[in-house]
Amino acid sequence: MLYTLQQAVDYCKAHVKDGTCDFDTARQFVNDALERLANRNEWESMQAIVRIATDNLSFTLPYNVEKIIAADLNGVPGLLHSRMYQFLSGGPGDLDGYRGAWPYRDFTDQGTFPVQFDIPQAYELFGERIETRRTGMRVCAFSTHKADVGKTILIKGAAPGGVFVNAGELAGGEAVEIRQWDKGYEGQIRGNWGVDAKASAAKFCEVTEVVKPVTKGYVTLLACDVDNSLEKPRSFFSFLAKYHPRETVPQFRRYAVTGWRGAQCPDCILALVKLRCVPLVDPEDVLPIESLQAVRLAVQGISAELKDNLQNSEAYFMKALNELNFSEQSRVVSSGMPNIVHVDFRGSNGRSMNRKGVLL
Repeated sequence: MLYTLQQAVDYCKAHVKDGTCDFDTARQFVNDALERLANRNEWESMQAIVRIATDNLSFTLPYNVEKIIAADLNGVPGLLHSRMYQFLSGGPGDLDGYRGAWPYRDFTDQGTFPVQFDIPQAYELFGERIETRRTGMRVCAFSTHKADVGKTILIKGAAPGGVFVNAGELAGGEAVEIRQWDKGYEGQIRGNWGVDAKASAAKFCEVTEVVKPVTKGYVTLLACDVDNSLEKPRSFFSFLAKYHPRETVPQFRRYAVTGWRGAQCPDCILALVKLRCVPLVDPEDVLPIESLQAVRLAVQGISAELKDNLQNSEAYFMKALNELNFSEQSRVVSSGMPNIVHVDFRGSNGRSMNRKGVLL
């Protein structure tokens, strides 16, 4: 059964500061409890199946997805590897430099990034190839809501030459003013560049950190190369990321696909993912965990911890985990992984058949 944040606050507030708290304080306790419970296991209620298409041998997960649990590549199960995989003697080596030399098509975690796509190193416009690898590109931000106009989003990163933008000034980086899409139509820009649409003063070769305010609308970050000269005018924009209104320090997990794609059609990925525990704000927000009893016990554990009663705190959390385990088991059709023998090894008959190999 699904529950809202308001229901969780009403159910748990008696155990927050002896019941004398307001909604915001109780909400913080509930969010802390949800985060702790989410980190203890890969709960079925916090899993989802998503489809992803990519044609550049890498892809980025949405902001509310923590990681991939299992994945198929073009209908064939693939293995998931950590960032250390590129450095193992039996691994694929440098994926950027020697990707095609590795025969197996699997997935490698590349860590988290503040943008979904990197700033392009070059682009083509009207048949001309323009290099931006050393010159970098400016960045600009647009919102879907007019109330966000005038707010700023802090962009940190490397400028041409490898130096960090404004590294010696306060927090560093540059505060870029958020503008609204023309008439609210996403992707449409109209007016005088520099007045109706503004870009950063600095040019970036890499974005390393983004700090964004809470906004009313979705904010899109673009890399731009605009030249208003009469001799050779040009306007080029490259999509970097799209941020949820509540995101303040965005992080996207990125994966690389090993092996060489060969065919020109995009890779199709079917992934079982673990959802990220995003803090709840509005009373109508739905809890990602379907057990109010588990949340209440975790809140009691946090309250005991704040009173330095660590023994009672751990006991409450153990009871919360047990309650959540029982809740999960009562909802799933069958518990645990299926018992399949001898299909996970590279040279096994089962794996060869699953990968559409020919048995001799």
